[in-house]
Amino acid sequence: MRAPNQRHLEDPATDAGHFLFRLGLAVLVMALPVASTLSRRLMFTLLPVGALMMIAGVMLATREPVLRNLRRALSAPASLAGLVLLVWIAASMFWTPFPAPSGGRAFKTFATIALIVIVIAAMPRHTRTSNLYLAAFGTALAALVAIALALLRPLAHVPLELEANLPERAGLMLTILVWPALGALAVRQRMGIAGLLAAAIVGAAIAVVSVVALIALGAGALAVGLARANPVLAGRVLGALFAFALLAAPALIFAADRLAPQALSAGLSIWADVLDSQGLRLVTGHGFDAAARGFLTGYLPMEGPRGALFVVWFDLGLIGALLGAFLLVRAFTYASLLPPPLSAFMIAGLTTISVVAIGSPASYQLWMTTIVCVAALCFSTTIRGQYRTSRPAAASAR
Repeated sequence: MRAPNQRHLEDPATDAGHFLFRLGLAVLVMALPVASTLSRRLMFTLLPVGALMMIAGVMLATREPVLRNLRRALSAPASLAGLVLLVWIAASMFWTPFPAPSGGRAFKTFATIALIVIVIAAMPRHTRTSNLYLAAFGTALAALVAIALALLRPLAHVPLELEANLPERAGLMLTILVWPALGALAVRQRMGIAGLLAAAIVGAAIAVVSVVALIALGAGALAVGLARANPVLAGRVLGALFAFALLAAPALIFAADRLAPQALSAGLSIWADVLDSQGLRLVTGHGFDAAARGFLTGYLPMEGPRGALFVVWFDLGLIGALLGAFLLVRAFTYASLLPPPLSAFMIAGLTTISVVAIGSPASYQLWMTTIVCVAALCFSTTIRGQYRTSRPAAASAR
Protein backbone atom coordinates (compact mmCIF):
# COMPACT_ATOMS: atom_id res chain seq x y z
CA MET A 1 0.00 0.00 0.00
CA ARG A 2 1.40 3.43 -0.96
CA ALA A 3 2.12 5.84 1.83
CA PRO A 4 0.03 8.99 1.61
CA ASN A 5 1.80 12.06 0.26
CA GLN A 6 2.96 14.21 3.17
CA ARG A 7 1.89 17.28 1.21
CA HIS A 8 -1.76 16.21 1.39
CA LEU A 9 -1.52 15.70 5.16
CA GLU A 10 -0.70 19.33 5.80
CA ASP A 11 -3.28 21.50 7.47
CA PRO A 12 -4.99 23.87 4.99
CA ALA A 13 -4.15 26.70 7.38
CA THR A 14 -0.46 25.85 6.95
CA ASP A 15 -0.79 26.02 3.18
CA ALA A 16 -2.55 29.36 3.47
CA GLY A 17 0.15 30.59 5.83
CA HIS A 18 2.96 29.69 3.42
CA PHE A 19 1.07 31.41 0.61
CA LEU A 20 0.50 34.57 2.67
CA PHE A 21 4.13 34.66 3.77
CA ARG A 22 5.45 34.41 0.23
CA LEU A 23 2.88 36.88 -1.09
CA GLY A 24 3.81 39.40 1.60
CA LEU A 25 7.49 38.91 0.85
CA ALA A 26 6.80 39.45 -2.86
CA VAL A 27 4.95 42.67 -2.05
CA LEU A 28 7.96 44.00 -0.13
CA VAL A 29 10.85 42.88 -2.32
CA MET A 30 9.19 42.88 -5.76
CA ALA A 31 6.16 45.19 -5.88
CA LEU A 32 7.61 47.87 -3.59
CA PRO A 33 10.84 48.51 -5.60
CA VAL A 34 8.91 48.67 -8.88
CA ALA A 35 6.25 50.96 -7.39
CA SER A 36 8.96 53.22 -5.97
CA THR A 37 10.23 54.00 -9.47
CA LEU A 38 6.73 55.20 -10.42
CA SER A 39 5.45 56.97 -7.32
CA ARG A 40 6.85 58.79 -4.29
CA ARG A 41 4.10 57.61 -1.94
CA LEU A 42 3.15 54.08 -2.96
CA MET A 43 5.96 52.41 -1.01
CA PHE A 44 4.50 53.73 2.25
CA THR A 45 1.26 51.88 1.51
CA LEU A 46 2.89 48.66 0.36
CA LEU A 47 5.23 48.33 3.35
CA PRO A 48 2.56 47.78 6.05
CA VAL A 49 0.48 45.62 3.68
CA GLY A 50 3.38 43.29 2.91
CA ALA A 51 4.63 43.21 6.51
CA LEU A 52 1.23 42.34 7.96
CA MET A 53 0.74 39.61 5.34
CA MET A 54 4.08 38.05 6.29
CA ILE A 55 3.27 38.17 10.00
CA ALA A 56 -0.16 36.59 9.40
CA GLY A 57 1.45 33.92 7.23
CA VAL A 58 3.96 32.99 9.91
CA MET A 59 1.22 32.79 12.55
CA LEU A 60 -0.81 30.43 10.34
CA ALA A 61 2.01 28.25 9.03
CA THR A 62 4.33 27.85 12.01
CA ARG A 63 4.43 27.93 15.77
CA GLU A 64 7.38 30.29 15.80
CA PRO A 65 7.84 31.87 19.28
CA VAL A 66 7.61 35.42 18.01
CA LEU A 67 7.71 37.15 21.40
CA ARG A 68 10.68 35.07 22.57
CA ASN A 69 12.55 35.73 19.33
CA LEU A 70 11.77 39.42 19.54
CA ARG A 71 12.93 39.60 23.16
CA ARG A 72 16.17 37.79 22.30
CA ALA A 73 16.81 40.06 19.31
CA LEU A 74 16.18 43.23 21.31
CA SER A 75 18.56 42.12 24.08
CA ALA A 76 21.59 42.23 21.77
CA PRO A 77 24.00 45.16 22.35
CA ALA A 78 23.32 46.69 18.92
CA SER A 79 19.56 46.43 19.47
CA LEU A 80 19.85 48.08 22.86
CA ALA A 81 21.88 50.90 21.31
CA GLY A 82 19.22 51.25 18.61
CA LEU A 83 16.50 51.46 21.25
CA VAL A 84 18.46 54.11 23.14
CA LEU A 85 18.80 56.07 19.88
CA LEU A 86 15.05 55.87 19.31
CA VAL A 87 14.45 57.06 22.88
CA TRP A 88 16.86 59.95 22.28
CA ILE A 89 14.99 60.85 19.09
CA ALA A 90 11.71 60.83 21.01
CA ALA A 91 13.22 62.95 23.80
CA SER A 92 14.49 65.49 21.26
CA MET A 93 10.87 66.37 20.46
CA PHE A 94 10.96 68.50 23.63
CA TRP A 95 13.54 70.94 22.23
CA THR A 96 13.07 70.81 18.46
CA PRO A 97 11.96 74.09 16.82
CA PHE A 98 9.35 72.13 14.84
CA PRO A 99 7.61 69.79 17.32
CA ALA A 100 4.43 69.00 15.35
CA PRO A 101 5.87 68.02 11.94
CA SER A 102 8.96 66.46 13.50
CA GLY A 103 6.79 64.37 15.81
CA GLY A 104 4.82 63.06 12.85
CA ARG A 105 8.00 62.13 11.00
CA ALA A 106 9.39 60.42 14.11
CA PHE A 107 6.21 58.36 14.53
CA LYS A 108 6.33 57.19 10.91
CA THR A 109 10.00 56.28 11.28
CA PHE A 110 9.38 54.31 14.48
CA ALA A 111 6.41 52.50 12.93
CA THR A 112 8.40 51.52 9.83
CA ILE A 113 11.32 50.15 11.84
CA ALA A 114 9.03 48.36 14.31
CA LEU A 115 7.10 46.60 11.55
CA ILE A 116 10.24 45.22 9.91
CA VAL A 117 11.77 44.20 13.26
CA ILE A 118 8.61 42.25 14.11
CA VAL A 119 8.60 40.61 10.67
CA ILE A 120 12.24 39.53 11.00
CA ALA A 121 11.63 38.22 14.53
CA ALA A 122 8.56 36.32 13.33
CA MET A 123 10.26 34.69 10.35
CA PRO A 124 10.89 30.95 10.68
CA ARG A 125 14.43 29.79 11.29
CA HIS A 126 14.56 28.30 7.80
CA THR A 127 12.77 29.63 4.74
CA ARG A 128 12.35 28.05 1.35
CA THR A 129 15.32 28.62 -0.92
CA SER A 130 13.02 29.66 -3.75
CA ASN A 131 12.25 32.81 -1.74
CA LEU A 132 15.82 33.96 -2.36
CA TYR A 133 15.06 34.75 -6.00
CA LEU A 134 12.23 37.19 -5.28
CA ALA A 135 14.50 40.11 -4.42
CA ALA A 136 16.56 39.60 -7.58
CA PHE A 137 13.44 39.54 -9.77
CA GLY A 138 12.02 42.66 -8.12
CA THR A 139 15.28 44.60 -8.31
CA ALA A 140 15.85 43.66 -11.96
CA LEU A 141 12.31 44.65 -12.94
CA ALA A 142 12.59 47.95 -11.06
CA ALA A 143 15.89 48.67 -12.86
CA LEU A 144 14.29 48.07 -16.24
CA VAL A 145 11.35 50.32 -15.36
CA ALA A 146 13.72 53.07 -14.15
CA ILE A 147 15.75 52.88 -17.37
CA ALA A 148 12.60 52.99 -19.50
CA LEU A 149 11.17 55.98 -17.65
CA ALA A 150 14.48 57.86 -17.78
CA LEU A 151 14.68 57.37 -21.54
CA LEU A 152 11.05 58.23 -22.21
CA ARG A 153 10.79 61.50 -20.29
CA PRO A 154 13.26 64.36 -19.70
CA LEU A 155 14.80 64.74 -16.29
CA ALA A 156 13.83 67.83 -14.31
CA HIS A 157 16.90 68.76 -12.28
CA VAL A 158 16.33 71.12 -9.36
CA PRO A 159 19.76 71.64 -7.72
CA LEU A 160 18.45 73.01 -4.42
CA GLU A 161 15.34 70.85 -4.12
CA LEU A 162 15.03 69.25 -0.69
CA GLU A 163 14.18 65.80 -2.10
CA ALA A 164 15.83 64.10 -5.04
CA ASN A 165 13.70 63.88 -8.17
CA LEU A 166 11.90 60.58 -8.63
CA PRO A 167 14.28 59.03 -11.23
CA GLU A 168 17.36 59.88 -9.15
CA ARG A 169 15.66 58.52 -6.04
CA ALA A 170 14.95 55.30 -7.94
CA GLY A 171 18.65 55.06 -8.81
CA LEU A 172 19.68 55.46 -5.16
CA MET A 173 17.06 52.91 -4.09
CA LEU A 174 18.32 50.32 -6.59
CA THR A 175 21.89 50.97 -5.50
CA ILE A 176 20.94 49.87 -1.99
CA LEU A 177 18.66 46.96 -2.88
CA VAL A 178 21.02 45.36 -5.39
CA TRP A 179 23.40 44.03 -2.72
CA PRO A 180 20.96 41.74 -0.85
CA ALA A 181 19.71 40.56 -4.25
CA LEU A 182 23.26 39.79 -5.39
CA GLY A 183 23.97 38.10 -2.07
CA ALA A 184 20.96 35.81 -2.51
CA LEU A 185 22.05 34.89 -6.04
CA ALA A 186 25.61 34.24 -4.86
CA VAL A 187 24.33 31.93 -2.13
CA ARG A 188 22.46 30.00 -4.81
CA GLN A 189 25.60 30.07 -7.00
CA ARG A 190 23.89 31.97 -9.81
CA MET A 191 26.81 34.25 -10.59
CA GLY A 192 25.88 34.67 -14.26
CA ILE A 193 22.48 36.06 -13.33
CA ALA A 194 24.15 38.18 -10.65
CA GLY A 195 26.41 39.74 -13.28
CA LEU A 196 23.43 40.62 -15.48
CA LEU A 197 21.62 42.16 -12.50
CA ALA A 198 24.66 44.24 -11.57
CA ALA A 199 24.92 45.48 -15.16
CA ALA A 200 21.23 46.45 -15.13
CA ILE A 201 21.68 48.47 -11.91
CA VAL A 202 24.72 50.29 -13.32
CA GLY A 203 22.69 51.03 -16.45
CA ALA A 204 19.86 52.41 -14.33
CA ALA A 205 22.24 54.65 -12.36
CA ILE A 206 23.65 56.01 -15.63
CA ALA A 207 20.18 56.46 -17.16
CA VAL A 208 18.89 58.51 -14.23
CA VAL A 209 22.15 60.51 -14.13
CA SER A 210 22.88 59.89 -10.45
CA VAL A 211 26.52 60.56 -9.61
CA VAL A 212 26.01 59.54 -5.98
CA ALA A 213 24.51 56.20 -7.06
CA LEU A 214 27.50 55.46 -9.30
CA ILE A 215 29.98 56.40 -6.57
CA ALA A 216 28.08 54.25 -4.05
CA LEU A 217 28.06 51.31 -6.48
CA GLY A 218 31.81 51.68 -6.96
CA ALA A 219 32.36 51.80 -3.20
CA GLY A 220 30.19 48.69 -2.78
CA ALA A 221 32.10 46.83 -5.49
CA LEU A 222 35.38 47.73 -3.79
CA ALA A 223 33.98 46.52 -0.47
CA VAL A 224 33.01 43.19 -2.05
CA GLY A 225 36.58 42.70 -3.29
CA LEU A 226 38.06 43.51 0.11
CA ALA A 227 35.55 41.32 1.97
CA ARG A 228 36.03 38.32 -0.33
CA ALA A 229 39.73 38.42 0.56
CA ASN A 230 39.26 38.91 4.32
CA PRO A 231 35.70 39.62 5.55
CA VAL A 232 36.62 40.13 9.21
CA LEU A 233 39.35 42.67 8.43
CA ALA A 234 37.20 44.43 5.82
CA GLY A 235 34.27 44.69 8.24
CA ARG A 236 36.44 46.13 11.00
CA VAL A 237 38.24 48.62 8.76
CA LEU A 238 35.15 49.88 6.95
CA GLY A 239 33.08 50.06 10.14
CA ALA A 240 35.82 52.03 11.88
CA LEU A 241 36.25 54.29 8.83
CA PHE A 242 32.59 55.33 8.63
CA ALA A 243 32.30 55.63 12.42
CA PHE A 244 35.37 57.89 12.46
CA ALA A 245 33.93 60.00 9.64
CA LEU A 246 30.73 60.49 11.63
CA LEU A 247 32.46 61.36 14.91
CA ALA A 248 35.37 63.43 13.60
CA ALA A 249 33.69 65.41 10.80
CA PRO A 250 32.76 68.48 12.93
CA ALA A 251 36.23 68.68 14.49
CA LEU A 252 37.92 68.39 11.09
CA ILE A 253 35.67 71.05 9.55
CA PHE A 254 36.13 73.38 12.54
CA ALA A 255 39.91 72.95 12.35
CA ALA A 256 39.94 73.51 8.59
CA ASP A 257 37.86 76.66 9.02
CA ARG A 258 40.47 78.00 11.45
CA LEU A 259 43.56 76.95 9.47
CA ALA A 260 42.47 77.25 5.83
CA PRO A 261 38.95 78.70 5.54
CA GLN A 262 39.39 79.42 1.83
CA ALA A 263 39.72 75.68 1.18
CA LEU A 264 36.17 74.97 2.39
CA SER A 265 33.24 74.79 0.01
CA ALA A 266 30.19 76.97 0.58
CA GLY A 267 28.29 74.15 2.29
CA LEU A 268 31.14 73.24 4.63
CA SER A 269 31.75 76.88 5.41
CA ILE A 270 28.11 77.18 6.50
CA TRP A 271 28.57 74.10 8.72
CA ALA A 272 31.64 75.73 10.28
CA ASP A 273 29.57 78.85 11.03
CA VAL A 274 26.85 76.67 12.60
CA LEU A 275 29.47 74.98 14.80
CA ASP A 276 30.59 78.36 16.08
CA SER A 277 27.14 79.07 17.54
CA GLN A 278 26.17 75.62 18.81
CA GLY A 279 27.03 75.72 22.49
CA LEU A 280 25.04 73.04 24.34
CA ARG A 281 23.32 72.15 21.05
CA LEU A 282 26.55 70.48 20.01
CA VAL A 283 25.73 67.81 22.61
CA THR A 284 21.94 67.64 22.35
CA GLY A 285 21.33 68.70 18.76
CA HIS A 286 18.31 70.71 17.62
CA GLY A 287 15.90 67.78 17.59
CA PHE A 288 14.97 65.07 15.12
CA ASP A 289 14.09 66.35 11.63
CA ALA A 290 15.28 69.88 12.50
CA ALA A 291 17.71 70.03 9.56
CA ALA A 292 15.09 69.04 6.99
CA ARG A 293 12.55 71.49 8.40
CA GLY A 294 15.27 74.11 8.69
CA PHE A 295 16.00 73.98 4.97
CA LEU A 296 12.29 74.24 4.14
CA THR A 297 11.57 77.19 6.44
CA GLY A 298 14.75 79.21 5.95
CA TYR A 299 16.03 78.30 9.43
CA LEU A 300 19.10 76.95 7.58
CA PRO A 301 20.55 78.25 4.29
CA MET A 302 19.53 76.15 1.29
CA GLU A 303 23.20 75.99 0.26
CA GLY A 304 24.09 74.19 3.49
CA PRO A 305 25.37 70.61 3.69
CA ARG A 306 22.74 67.91 3.22
CA GLY A 307 24.48 64.62 4.04
CA ALA A 308 24.17 62.43 7.10
CA LEU A 309 27.35 63.76 8.72
CA PHE A 310 25.75 67.19 9.12
CA VAL A 311 22.20 66.00 9.73
CA VAL A 312 23.08 63.62 12.57
CA TRP A 313 25.08 66.28 14.40
CA PHE A 314 22.58 69.07 13.79
CA ASP A 315 19.55 66.97 14.75
CA LEU A 316 20.87 64.68 17.50
CA GLY A 317 24.19 66.17 18.57
CA LEU A 318 27.13 64.32 20.08
CA ILE A 319 24.93 61.73 21.78
CA GLY A 320 23.25 60.78 18.52
CA ALA A 321 26.61 60.66 16.74
CA LEU A 322 28.08 58.34 19.38
CA LEU A 323 25.11 55.98 19.17
CA GLY A 324 25.20 56.06 15.37
CA ALA A 325 28.92 55.29 15.30
CA PHE A 326 28.43 52.34 17.66
CA LEU A 327 25.64 50.96 15.47
CA LEU A 328 27.82 51.29 12.37
CA VAL A 329 30.65 49.34 13.96
CA ARG A 330 28.30 46.62 15.23
CA ALA A 331 26.55 46.30 11.86
CA PHE A 332 29.81 45.87 9.95
CA THR A 333 31.10 43.43 12.58
CA TYR A 334 27.93 41.34 12.34
CA ALA A 335 28.15 41.29 8.55
CA SER A 336 31.79 40.20 8.63
CA LEU A 337 30.93 37.12 10.73
CA LEU A 338 28.30 35.77 8.32
CA PRO A 339 29.18 32.77 6.15
CA PRO A 340 30.70 33.59 2.76
CA PRO A 341 29.75 34.75 0.22
CA LEU A 342 26.89 36.53 2.00
CA SER A 343 29.26 38.37 4.33
CA ALA A 344 30.93 40.19 1.43
CA PHE A 345 27.62 41.38 -0.04
CA MET A 346 26.25 42.55 3.29
CA ILE A 347 29.44 44.53 3.93
CA ALA A 348 28.99 46.01 0.44
CA GLY A 349 25.38 46.86 1.24
CA LEU A 350 26.34 48.65 4.46
CA THR A 351 29.09 50.52 2.61
CA THR A 352 26.65 51.62 -0.09
CA ILE A 353 24.06 52.78 2.44
CA SER A 354 26.73 54.81 4.25
CA VAL A 355 27.96 56.45 1.03
CA VAL A 356 24.42 57.28 -0.12
CA ALA A 357 23.61 58.77 3.30
CA ILE A 358 26.78 60.87 3.36
CA GLY A 359 26.60 62.02 -0.25
CA SER A 360 22.90 62.85 -0.67
CA PRO A 361 19.92 64.34 1.23
CA ALA A 362 18.45 60.83 1.49
CA SER A 363 19.60 60.36 5.08
CA TYR A 364 16.71 62.38 6.56
CA GLN A 365 13.97 61.17 4.20
CA LEU A 366 11.48 58.48 5.13
CA TRP A 367 11.90 56.62 1.85
CA MET A 368 15.54 55.94 2.75
CA THR A 369 14.51 54.44 6.09
CA THR A 370 11.93 52.29 4.28
CA ILE A 371 14.41 51.00 1.69
CA VAL A 372 17.06 50.22 4.32
CA CYS A 373 14.43 48.24 6.25
CA VAL A 374 13.50 46.30 3.09
CA ALA A 375 17.20 45.58 2.46
CA ALA A 376 17.53 44.28 6.04
CA LEU A 377 14.53 42.01 5.43
CA CYS A 378 16.12 40.70 2.20
CA PHE A 379 19.38 39.91 3.99
CA SER A 380 17.48 38.19 6.83
CA THR A 381 15.59 36.05 4.31
CA THR A 382 18.86 35.02 2.67
CA ILE A 383 20.45 34.17 6.01
CA ARG A 384 17.50 31.89 6.80
CA GLY A 385 17.48 30.38 3.31
CA GLN A 386 21.12 29.45 2.89
CA TYR A 387 21.06 26.34 5.08
CA ARG A 388 20.77 24.31 1.87
CA THR A 389 22.43 25.81 -1.17
CA SER A 390 22.44 22.82 -3.53
CA ARG A 391 20.11 19.97 -4.37
CA PRO A 392 21.21 16.71 -2.67
CA ALA A 393 22.65 14.06 -4.97
CA ALA A 394 20.35 11.20 -5.89
CA ALA A 395 20.99 7.90 -4.15
CA SER A 396 22.78 5.30 -6.27
CA ALA A 397 20.52 2.62 -7.75
CA ARG A 398 21.07 -0.81 -6.40
